[in-house]
Amino acid sequence: MGSDLLAGALDPVWESLVEEAPPLAVAMRGSRDGIREVRDGVAALGVVAIPDGEEIPGDLQAIPIAFQAALVVVNAENPISEVSTAELAELFGDSGRRVPILWDQAGLEGAWARRAVTRFGVRRGGTDLSLELFRTRVLGGGRLDPDMRMLEGQEGVVEAVAREVSAIGIIPGQPGDARVRALSIRGTDDEFAHAPSVDGIYYGDYPLRLPYYMIFRREEQARMGAVLRALLGDFASNRLEAAGWFPAPENERRDRAFILSLDD
Repeated sequence: MGSDLLAGALDPVWESLVEEAPPLAVAMRGSRDGIREVRDGVAALGVVAIPDGEEIPGDLQAIPIAFQAALVVVNAENPISEVSTAELAELFGDSGRRVPILWDQAGLEGAWARRAVTRFGVRRGGTDLSLELFRTRVLGGGRLDPDMRMLEGQEGVVEAVAREVSAIGIIPGQPGDARVRALSIRGTDDEFAHAPSVDGIYYGDYPLRLPYYMIFRREEQARMGAVLRALLGDFASNRLEAAGWFPAPENERRDRAFILSLDD
């Protein structure tokens, strides 16, 4: 059981386990159903999203395997390097006022201060939750400014930001384009800013993330050991990364797999 968003990425992992795992009946219907059915003993294992700040059920074992994130990107010529979530709310939130948003609202000075900000995001579709994640973590569930321009896919946003020096965008993954770079983000004005690196996302320093955990009851660990270790393996990690997730760092995955093998 688990998040339906992960179904396509993990299907090859389930198929690879036919020979060594117990017979698998896989149903990826959503995280809430996954948590409930693992707790009730209907399912032996779940791969579910549990947002930061929500309690992980104490009667279940939970191991993070992947993350979705919202990255804030600017043109490489923009002098800004970091921004707070409060400043992001000023830049992207719906204030109800139809006035130009300027870069001084993110702390830039001089000629840049009076430049208008052009904002881009990925139109919702498929497994991309970057805008929804941004709305939840930055705007408290509030509305994005309706003047923000929505484009098809991350590539569209990256290209738009690369072409417009005063642009800013929200995307789900690393831009992969030297003309565009991701900003470091501070949770508050008093905190250190953290870049959206693999480690920064995994350890929770970067604030715009959504963790996905594999969850199971302790008594199922030995029976499901092959499945648990497969989800921590390189094949699953590569599949998740190719589908747009940020997998857990290799050292963390290997440590968790080693501990599971000792406990079997």
